[in-house]
Amino acid sequence: MTAEACPLGRGGAAQAGPHAGLRYAGYLRLDQVLGAQAPLSADTAQPIHDEHFFIVLHQAHELWFRQWLVEAGAVLQADAQAPGFFAEALPKLHRMVEIQALLNQQLGLLATLDPLQFLAMRPLLGSASGSQSLQFVLMEATLGTLDETRAPQVCTMMTPAENAQVLATCRQPTLHDQLARGLAAEWQRQQATPAAKACQAQWAQALTEREAAQGWPALALPAAFARLPRAAALAALLARPRSQPRERLVDDALDRLCQLEQQLHRWRLLHAEQVRELLDELPGTGGSSGHRYLSANAAAQPHSALRTLRQWAARPGIQVPA
Repeated sequence: MTAEACPLGRGGAAQAGPHAGLRYAGYLRLDQVLGAQAPLSADTAQPIHDEHFFIVLHQAHELWFRQWLVEAGAVLQADAQAPGFFAEALPKLHRMVEIQALLNQQLGLLATLDPLQFLAMRPLLGSASGSQSLQFVLMEATLGTLDETRAPQVCTMMTPAENAQVLATCRQPTLHDQLARGLAAEWQRQQATPAAKACQAQWAQALTEREAAQGWPALALPAAFARLPRAAALAALLARPRSQPRERLVDDALDRLCQLEQQLHRWRLLHAEQVRELLDELPGTGGSSGHRYLSANAAAQPHSALRTLRQWAARPGIQVPA
């Protein structure tokens, strides 16, 4: 990109106003960002080369965690009752999915960390642990994969103030709740249409059978999730044929929610495997059981009601009403 084409380059309207003379490094505050890496081994007789990489990898994760939370906050602040809710939410949900995909790819860089250098670095870390990442836990709580009953187990390494923030987030509506509200509003707008009436009639029998067999509408989910309102479930199912632009918007938004859960679960599994490769059976720096602790957390991540519903609707033999 040339200086003329760049908004921060020479010339053009971008140079006028109170920020005239603003430069690239100043706008991005690169002096602070690039000055935030302070390897502890740099002050020792034997500096550890990979420590700088280790810091950058985790700082990059935290920056993307922050952006994920910014996008989630925008979805949660939108009016779920408005007709344009899904059109407003979808680009943000899509960006969140791409951020998580990038984080999963970025985690692969951990494999380039020299195990011997990491073992030499560990004593410098003290009790510092990735399990103390407040933003990661807030992501879980915001998505809906962490609630008040499970939070105390996850937050054992956090400060009282951080614990209070996590619990406060757990008590707020989640992304799953927000999309369920949007679905319920969508059903209210469409329930009088012939397609909605056909959907309701055809699914009534299926839901009754599901209730008798497997406990619908709870869908045999862990207690971490409230029951999905019937109106939200029907709106989700009504969107499945994707024959209309509005249906595609709703269905795409639900797909993104499911992808967010899947990507988070994949990140957990990848992280546990990388830690196993690095530490084998050694405990984690925070006193955990290392890769076993991380694997257990991955296994404990519940599926939301909407994700379970969509997986059920996609099974062979289930006919989605046209």
